[in-house]
Amino acid sequence: MDWLPTEFPQYQHSAADGYGHYLFPYFALALHKEALRNPAGGPVLTAAWSVPRSDPLDIEQKLHDFALAQGLHPFGVYGEHLEQTPSVALEAPDSWYDRNALYQCEGTLLSVDGCHGRCRLATRDKTLLKTLSDWIPTIQTTSASTVSFLVSSALGFETQQLELPNKSPLCRENYTPEVLTGFDLIAEALVEPKPFGRLAILDGPQGTGKSFMVRALVEVVSPDKALFLFVPANLVSQLSGPNFVTVLFRLRGSTTKGKSLILVVEDADQALVTRDGTNEAGVSTLLNLTDGILGDLLDVRMICTTNRKLEEIDKAVRRKGRLICHAHLGPLPVEQARAVYERLAKQQAPKGVIDRPMPLADVYALTHQDDHQASPVRESLGFKLGRDERGKR
Repeated sequence: MDWLPTEFPQYQHSAADGYGHYLFPYFALALHKEALRNPAGGPVLTAAWSVPRSDPLDIEQKLHDFALAQGLHPFGVYGEHLEQTPSVALEAPDSWYDRNALYQCEGTLLSVDGCHGRCRLATRDKTLLKTLSDWIPTIQTTSASTVSFLVSSALGFETQQLELPNKSPLCRENYTPEVLTGFDLIAEALVEPKPFGRLAILDGPQGTGKSFMVRALVEVVSPDKALFLFVPANLVSQLSGPNFVTVLFRLRGSTTKGKSLILVVEDADQALVTRDGTNEAGVSTLLNLTDGILGDLLDVRMICTTNRKLEEIDKAVRRKGRLICHAHLGPLPVEQARAVYERLAKQQAPKGVIDRPMPLADVYALTHQDDHQASPVRESLGFKLGRDERGKR
């Protein structure tokens, strides 16, 4: 194709060795340059999707068939292994599972990486972009433990779909009644058609079970009603930029029709604390997403965890109408900490071991100390495991 870089032959071997997804930005840039030289064909549109990694052979086969049906062709010798059927590929996994597929036609580049769960497109064909956007959700996983993660790449923001392990309900005995009330309130509000707030804050010292509460919310909210997108804290300040807004609108227009879009930010201190000139962008972005026009249009909800105290959080973040709930997770009262210990260790707590309020993680740690004669307990922090699962671990 005329738009391909003249250096393409020297990269062909690298593509065949499984590095095609690293070359995608290079070839996409060449496509952008061609669009500048020949603007009549329209601008270059880019998009990225996450695809299930549980069965990469099947996913790559489906995407391969889709690409051929749309008139796209594999790059040179790199496409030879794609002529195999999944059954043949299983007998020779090195020729399929560990490789990445690049497809092209005039003005279009498609990258398929089933092993890493990625599919990326750069095209001047609006119809193809819409067709692929509508088709991708039909092969995406919809289990309750499937979440998306926001990642930054050479082409901007992308989403990566992953499945959370250890499906287990929240162990309610590990939390105080006040925290459980907040948990139930948040779980209900996350899927409420007309929420009374869009932001939930979980604060408390380290080891009090905040992350496990987030995991429990993922488990308890039906995948038919919400999509969870985990966002690294260092990217929060960029969430109101055009790259991320494009990702949100793409999610809203395809995989999340009729669903709440729930952003999860752990250790979100810089987006929550009172503005001091160093965190203006992060706090402003959070305010816009939780009570601005953008949040309303996209039906965004947010869950943020922090180690900061309530009085340190910006007043605009705390105001009524924005907060779904603020739940403080502190050390467990002495009696409850002893009850958790005795449930896990299957023996009474030795005198003097728990004589003060104690974080949940510290109680679990005590059950593993040999000097207290506690049997090793493999119960997952914050969650219950069934009898059969405990026996296997």
